[in-house]
Amino acid sequence: MQKYIAQAKEFLKAGVPLEGLGVQGHFNSALSGPEILAKLDEVATVGLPIWVTELDYVNADDQKRADFLEDALYAFFRSDVTCHSMIRLYEFIFV
Repeated sequence: MQKYIAQAKEFLKAGVPLEGLGVQGHFNSALSGPEILAKLDEVATVGLPIWVTELDYVNADDQKRADFLEDALYAFFRSDVTCHSMIRLYEFIFV
């Protein structure tokens, strides 16, 4: 993630007209809501809106997957730095 943040800052310094940053959430282990918020805050240091474009959590246990997705979505919508209209959920129904 640090390379992504550094690249975005370099683009802005060079005058590249960025209007926001996209982040994808592909998880193999569950993060807590506060951990997700901390990662979003790291990306927010660039100073641009953040779009969460994808979200999935690979876990065969439907209840664990549902609990994680609930926590993650709550964190995304609670965050002061994310824009929300592009969130796409994967692997919730089909796993």
